[in-house]
Amino acid sequence: MLQENKSLSSQVNDLRLQVERLDYDNKEGVITIDILKEQNQDAKSELEELRMTIADLKTAQKDASAEDKEKRKQEKMAMMMAKFDTVSSYSMIGIKLIFSFYNSKGNSQRRMNNSERSFSN
Repeated sequence: MLQENKSLSSQVNDLRLQVERLDYDNKEGVITIDILKEQNQDAKSELEELRMTIADLKTAQKDASAEDKEKRKQEKMAMMMAKFDTVSSYSMIGIKLIFSFYNSKGNSQRRMNNSERSFSN
């Protein structure tokens, strides 16, 4: 019986050591889980900040794109107006030439009429 007691006592001691080792491993696991949870939360926060930054950059890019489009539109309008003004200037010059041509033709016609009158008198 003494032998059996020693054997059982030895087994109990081994089991206690195993329990202590498992308890230590469990505590270590809990600490590791807490650290990983904290790292995960930090990573989530950083990810959210990056998402917000990307959204802000996209908005800024859209705004810049819209401004560029508006600027190009205004430049095109300015070019069209400049062409229109040039065409208008040429048209006005053409109209003035036509009027001066008709005026000079009319003046020479009157001169001829006046000279015919003076010969007939």
